[in-house]
Amino acid sequence: MGLQVKRRLSRITAVAASLTVAVTLGIAGPASADDGIDWDHHWSVPGGDVYVEEHGDIVMVCDTKADGKGVHGLVKDYYTGIIAYEFDETAGAFTCIKLSASMGGRYNLVEGHYYGVSFYVGDSHEVGFWTNDH
Repeated sequence: MGLQVKRRLSRITAVAASLTVAVTLGIAGPASADDGIDWDHHWSVPGGDVYVEEHGDIVMVCDTKADGKGVHGLVKDYYTGIIAYEFDETAGAFTCIKLSASMGGRYNLVEGHYYGVSFYVGDSHEVGFWTNDH
């Protein structure tokens, strides 16, 4: 096997391995809320959506437009005034990220507290609120 062929196979193997890791870790997936969850809350701006399912403290952030801007924002505990966490969905158009209590730490939101999600895509901004009571 020639040197060029070996290099090409090596690159293909590396790309395949990185894609396998991304899919296995659930880093990003297709932009869709149709995954069997009956979402409690949904907010939208041109180019982005945020969904919240209180049971499991699931926040899903989706980039819904091929504009290169991504979706950026934060989840804040309005009971304490502390930012629970920030997020950046920058995997590309038509992809989503999911953050949830199963990730532990800051993603495990306190029951009974009043939360807000503030997010933007380019110049479009939205804020949504909920009481975490599940």
